[in-house]
Amino acid sequence: MLNTIELSVLGFSEVPDARNIGVVVLIDQGGERILTYITDILTQKQIQCRKLLPERFLKHGIEVLTDVIGQLADWNDFKVEISDLHDGEYICHLVASQPSIYQPIRMSDALLLHLIKGVKLLIDSHLFAVISQPYTGDEHQAYLPIDVLNNEQLEVQLERAVKEENYRLAANIKKLLIQRIRKE
Repeated sequence: MLNTIELSVLGFSEVPDARNIGVVVLIDQGGERILTYITDILTQKQIQCRKLLPERFLKHGIEVLTDVIGQLADWNDFKVEISDLHDGEYICHLVASQPSIYQPIRMSDALLLHLIKGVKLLIDSHLFAVISQPYTGDEHQAYLPIDVLNNEQLEVQLERAVKEENYRLAANIKKLLIQRIRKE
């Protein structure tokens, strides 16, 4: 059993100079710390639309499926647990006790379930302490920790850092890539 912290969606942002990267900003229930979820811009827009205009999506696939499942089981019995971060990807599971379910789920789908059906979004407290940052009152000021980028995104950022002669950042990215390769 994880020692967890409950999260909710705070807002959305985009990465300057990165045409395809969207950001979902999550906040703890106390409103003290935030973390970023990096995704492609299309997924970020899907999540954002469901937060801002949920009534426009009542007949869309995931909404219909969650309604059908809700007739078979109570969504209040479900939660999503975020237990780790591997190669820039959050490790998530959809969990329920009745019926007994422990199913891997993508973070983007977990966020949709959270927004559509109110499924609790829980993160391991140790992981949250490592990857979150203090909330300053502006979700657009959230920095993107390099450990939430996947290897491909890190390679692009490494090339950019070298091109811009930001050698300290380049060294940190290279170090992270080497650590990841050694773990695999």
